[in-house]
Amino acid sequence: MLNSVNFINNVAKITSGSFFGQLTFALTTPMITRIYDPEFFGYFAIYSAIVRLISAVSSLRYEMALLITKKEKDAKYLFLISNVFVFIISLISYLVLSLLSLFNSSSTVLILIDSYKEFICLGIFLWGMINVFNASETRFERFSNIGILKFIRPFITAVVTIGYGLIFKSSYFGLFIGDLIGTFFGIIFIFLRNMQSSTIALRNISFDQISFLIKRYKNFPLFGTFEVLVNSLMIQFPVILISNFQPIAVVGAFALANRILLMPMTLFNAGVSQVFLKNASDNKSVSYINNLIIKTLRRLLMLSIFPLIIITLTGEELFLVIFGNNWIEAGKYIEILSWWGFSAFLVQPLSQLIYVYEKQKEALIISFGRLIARLGTLSYCLVTNQDIISTLIYFSCAGLISNLFFLKWLMQITNCPFKRIFKDFTKYLVRSAAFSIPLIIFKYFFDSSSIQVLIISIVLTIFYGVYTILTDKGLKKLLVQSFGQSKDS
Repeated sequence: MLNSVNFINNVAKITSGSFFGQLTFALTTPMITRIYDPEFFGYFAIYSAIVRLISAVSSLRYEMALLITKKEKDAKYLFLISNVFVFIISLISYLVLSLLSLFNSSSTVLILIDSYKEFICLGIFLWGMINVFNASETRFERFSNIGILKFIRPFITAVVTIGYGLIFKSSYFGLFIGDLIGTFFGIIFIFLRNMQSSTIALRNISFDQISFLIKRYKNFPLFGTFEVLVNSLMIQFPVILISNFQPIAVVGAFALANRILLMPMTLFNAGVSQVFLKNASDNKSVSYINNLIIKTLRRLLMLSIFPLIIITLTGEELFLVIFGNNWIEAGKYIEILSWWGFSAFLVQPLSQLIYVYEKQKEALIISFGRLIARLGTLSYCLVTNQDIISTLIYFSCAGLISNLFFLKWLMQITNCPFKRIFKDFTKYLVRSAAFSIPLIIFKYFFDSSSIQVLIISIVLTIFYGVYTILTDKGLKKLLVQSFGQSKDS
């Protein structure tokens, strides 16, 4: 259960690395945004969208089968199968991108593909391998390795990106190189750790067994791949779509806002998702799963609602002070997109239930509807020449509503009552609104500077955290137990 010390410690092993990785990102991004202009971030956003979109499905989702199979030997075979497909898809991607580069077009996307298709395909290969290694480490409960990986990759990425920008003339090429080298070193680390423990060595390979496993888990590529592709399109394709209608600087501002908004998921939610999947796979009883769902969502609500309100109120001030004058527009964008980000934060861990109950077919249909709602809304606004602020408001609302419907469906898989979560949502919303009153007063009724607004926000966030710990007996007990266990170990 979520309140078990073991669950929290496993999450902590992953999120500790994420914390230091994201801390590195938070400390270095103000320098990076002063070295690289929004236009450079726009080009990097297009590169990153293509890489993340294809790499998410490059293993044909066999790495998810690796997580739920009972036999350790089958898991090792599925690890091999996944990496082979990553390599094949990367080669196919190069051929397809080479064909696209033959078209003479003024499209920013096609120009970028023509110039950097080798880097894009290398990125697809490296990120695909990272996804497979993450699944393998989760399967064998090596959560510490995942935590270290989540620190190494962003740290090296930041160092290389800043170093390139200071030594050479800053360009979007420096952002590409930083991403590739950081990912490469992450893979090297995991590979060496696995070599030492000899956990991925496969001897006497049985091609009959490989063929059997490919057929046994055929639903993962047949339905899971398309379901993840649809989800990736929802996250990555807006950048590509916006780049065809808006200046590249707008794309860069949107990308930075999106990147900051997704930090909580990178820091905390990914770890919760991996440990949630492991716990749900080990025990599928209705009472256990329902309890796991309720407690997971309760903690996510506790963590997210107050920061959501703070970001909604202070996005412009936050970006002005931290990232500089060139990024004020990105601050406006994050205020608008924050409610979509909140709903995505809640949905991500529970989406693992799709794999636990092998509901890929149903999830594909639902996710396709969510894709139509989001991209349809965005396309309509862009084609009808709506201004970017109005466009993002409609886009964020479409994402929020579609995610809430998806969350309700996920809970229905195990007949988990939605009203219990609504009660917790109301509780934390009222509490968060009460704590945000001083910020509203200082911002809208006094002539407060951006730095003053930011300081007040930080102070209120600390008070909110302390109050929540002191008034939540379960959380306080859990933290004490977890701290005690970490000292013993």
